[in-house]
Amino acid sequence: MALPRFAWRSESQHGGTYNIVRHAMANRSPGVMHQHDFAELFWIETGSGIHHVNGETLPVAAGDLVCIRPDDAHGFSSGSSSPGMTLVNVAFRLEDVTALAGQCAGDWPWAPGPLPLHIRLPPRAMERLHAWTEELASPGTTARDRDAFLLDLVRLVARWRTGGAEAGAPPWLREALEIFADPAHLAGGTAHLARLCGRSPEQVNRQIRRWRGVTATELVADLRLEWLARQLRLGDQPIAELAAACGLGHLGHCYRRFHQRFQTTPQRYRRDAWQLGG
Repeated sequence: MALPRFAWRSESQHGGTYNIVRHAMANRSPGVMHQHDFAELFWIETGSGIHHVNGETLPVAAGDLVCIRPDDAHGFSSGSSSPGMTLVNVAFRLEDVTALAGQCAGDWPWAPGPLPLHIRLPPRAMERLHAWTEELASPGTTARDRDAFLLDLVRLVARWRTGGAEAGAPPWLREALEIFADPAHLAGGTAHLARLCGRSPEQVNRQIRRWRGVTATELVADLRLEWLARQLRLGDQPIAELAAACGLGHLGHCYRRFHQRFQTTPQRYRRDAWQLGG
């Protein structure tokens, strides 16, 4: 039996450049399987459920992102014990973004294959998508806003595919490090990192040794120094305040570690960065 096929409507939202909608799906039987002649993506904001796509049945939950190609056959249902889920769906025509897809080359999420791209994004990436939900739903947006969103999405997906700075780490550690990068968490040190991981400090330390060849304490110190260096390049907040904010409260120790890492003092590092910026 032929599946329902939905066609793009030129009078859709935002001048016909894209469409965005939030769906709340309650516990239910499998929804209508369908296809369409446009591309879409969706991410799960809350809850969990089942995504039926191209003959496969895949669980989805908060944090999951899926990029649907034209002609993918898919639909949704809720698991027997799931209260349902809330998802955001963004649709657009692939022919409208041909140039953009060419710029992204191998990172384009709507590439051919048996199944569409389906990944779990870390909390900080999901925060970006939540912000884009509000931005894209605002009146007066245009194709330029759509393209800006898609470029940011491609960057998020490409970074998470490769692991970015956390390449090679297990998913639970990568997700924890995404959260830990905030100074409010950095100040908590290795004990707080272990809590974010949901593992014992000993297990986290063993995994970090296998992954990076350093101890958890050394990794946390490096992350603090990297954060401090970024802040020195960005503004003129006193160094003592920055050091205390990320957990490097002993200023003498902070200066020694910073010099070991960057072969200069924090003051000179900031001065050289600002001079280079002109």
